[in-house]
Amino acid sequence: MQYQSAPTGALSSDDLLKWLDQVADDRDLAPVTSRIATRLATKLTGGESRVELVLDQVADDLKIGKTTAHRALAALRDRGHVVAAPCRGNVLAYRPVLRQEA
Repeated sequence: MQYQSAPTGALSSDDLLKWLDQVADDRDLAPVTSRIATRLATKLTGGESRVELVLDQVADDLKIGKTTAHRALAALRDRGHVVAAPCRGNVLAYRPVLRQEA
């Protein structure tokens, strides 16, 4: 399986939907992970290629535990659905990775 992301530009709306389906179809992820992915995708609708997420705030917004939010995003990284990069302080910026079928 090959991986593709948007290194120089944002994913299109269609690709974001494909990415959300990709995350939802990953049976090794907890259901709450799709909620985190949806939050990430909604912040990318302005044409950005990556988004900063303050997970404690996301956890509060989604009414889930902070540890749960951190584990869910770590699972997205571990399973290759997102790439994380430091952007400021202890905040990371996340970029979705869309798997392209060979």
